[in-house]
Amino acid sequence: MFSSKDGLISANSSWPCSSQKQLSDVLSTTLDNKLNDTQWFQHDRNEAVCLERAEEDSPCVVTLQCSPGSASAISSLQVVSEARTIEVYSLSGEYCGTCRGEEVQISHTNGSEEERHFYRNNLILESPAVSCEVKLLSLGGRSSVSVAHVCVGLETLKGRQGGPRVEPGIDLQQVQAMMEEMGTTLSPGAQNLLELVQCQQKNKSDMLNGFIPLLMGGGALSCLSRGGGASSAEEAESGPNLPSGLEQLLSASNQNQIPTAMSALLNSESATVSPDLLPMLQSVCGQVTQLRLEEATSPERKKNGEREGHICCGGFEKILETVVEKRMDEMERRLKEHLDLRLDALQQRLEITLQQALSHKQQQ
Repeated sequence: MFSSKDGLISANSSWPCSSQKQLSDVLSTTLDNKLNDTQWFQHDRNEAVCLERAEEDSPCVVTLQCSPGSASAISSLQVVSEARTIEVYSLSGEYCGTCRGEEVQISHTNGSEEERHFYRNNLILESPAVSCEVKLLSLGGRSSVSVAHVCVGLETLKGRQGGPRVEPGIDLQQVQAMMEEMGTTLSPGAQNLLELVQCQQKNKSDMLNGFIPLLMGGGALSCLSRGGGASSAEEAESGPNLPSGLEQLLSASNQNQIPTAMSALLNSESATVSPDLLPMLQSVCGQVTQLRLEEATSPERKKNGEREGHICCGGFEKILETVVEKRMDEMERRLKEHLDLRLDALQQRLEITLQQALSHKQQQ
């Protein structure tokens, strides 16, 4: 990997460099997407980096990655090269965007009579990423491509200034401590999932970062994992109608504390979790117990007997158990698919790197 002068960005290419100049010589960074259309002219056109294809049908891919200790992410790109079109992907293979460049009013001779034209591609990423892959396309069948300048726009990530990077996750130790204090035990399926998440957090790497929001899907947990709860009106429009007993239970509890506490819990912000979270949960459980006792001793219950499927009886528990089991199965499936995709991407990158190393050794 070749690093920029400020050390914030490192770059690598799938095509070996055949010129004396390396990618680090044409790599620069800028803040807040301030891409200057004339910035690249500070690089002499005769000092462009030349990348040559090592294997047939292998694409030219430039990998850009922020340094691990920085608090920045890639938000925009400017590439001046002989490639008319560029495509940008995340390291997991997710498509980020395409740009068709405009020809600049300068040509590059490269020691021959052939004029080689350069194109400027500017692309702003919708979602900033700490790493990405830039594919250089529309090369006109050439087996080499010259890169005059690569400018990376950086954006400072919130919550990472002056401290370590905070990844979305679940503070499992806090969850277990809360459940022990409440005298609650996990089912075998939930315990297995908990151990799986613990293993992932223990062996966390960039390849598996951010899989918790993926598992959450598009439901209410997804909103909580991002640190924001939907308003009551939005929940009423998007969510299903709650039974009357459950509505009374929720209205009796402090609804304003629930999104904040759960958001902090899902984001591992243990220092900011409200100390009233445990009493609040105990209060909710106590209200559920009280509702069940009142229902069991109600005159209507004594007269008509047990009604199957009532909100405060076994019917609600069965429905809740079915919903939770279905959600757990869905989370497990999403996790397996996500791990398979990341492992496949890692395997492909390892194969490409190994092939490049072998071909480079053979050339020597």
